[in-house]
Amino acid sequence: MSPERPFTDSGTEHQTEPDHPRPAEEVAAAMPTPNRFWRMMTDPGFPSPASNPAPLMVTAEAFLGLTSQVQALA
Repeated sequence: MSPERPFTDSGTEHQTEPDHPRPAEEVAAAMPTPNRFWRMMTDPGFPSPASNPAPLMVTAEAFLGLTSQVQALA
């Protein structure tokens, strides 16, 4: 039997990188600003939900198929 010793990572040291601030363009892409949101809502080239009047329809066959799949998972 070998003597017990605490687990240590003998060859490598765990180094954490300091929390660097992100570049402005990366932050802007990750989080939309209120100004961007407003432009999206007022842009005439952006299609509104009302421009697509077709309702979303699910057939009874598709609904029953999904229901049976969910029941099989449970």
